[in-house]
Amino acid sequence: MEHALLVHEEEISVNGRNCRIDIYRQGAGKFFAMTRFSENDAFISDGFSVAEALAKQRVAIPLAMSCRPALRTRNAPGLPSLPDCSSTPGFI
Repeated sequence: MEHALLVHEEEISVNGRNCRIDIYRQGAGKFFAMTRFSENDAFISDGFSVAEALAKQRVAIPLAMSCRPALRTRNAPGLPSLPDCSSTPGFI
């Protein structure tokens, strides 16, 4: 895997939770956005520009967060608990 360089950071609020979106450049014309919910839980979107990766992430993060409570309520082994983006030091 190529080295990724952080090129942009932005914080958004989703249903009262603050989430950071980090945008990385990886190679020529390759970008990806990452939001970490915990050390073992991240959501990633790719794009051909910072703007494209950021736009995809802004749309996807609310959906990604809304899916997590549904998973938690099923009480299935190994499923993650509801993330709180603002309570994971070093990951938002």
